[in-house]
Amino acid sequence: MNSRYVQLTGQVVAQTFPGSGRAVRFLVSLATDRGSLTCVFLGRRNVTSLRIGTWVSVRGALAYPHGVPTIVDPDYTIINEQHANASV
Repeated sequence: MNSRYVQLTGQVVAQTFPGSGRAVRFLVSLATDRGSLTCVFLGRRNVTSLRIGTWVSVRGALAYPHGVPTIVDPDYTIINEQHANASV
């Protein structure tokens, strides 16, 4: 699986919480100017600062498991909406 290091800015549009008996991982879907991006946080049941509607900048290795653009355990920075609108 090829990957490359990227930094993208987007808005949280969906969250998926781990179910019973599943591996513990928290998924966040972002809408970016390049399309959808899934961020996977392994070993996490939640990331309280990443709520739907939050603007965030993420950095990490971009991969395409099952054809879905994904960053596993990204570095992230919450940004304010005014700054996000100026950069898109």
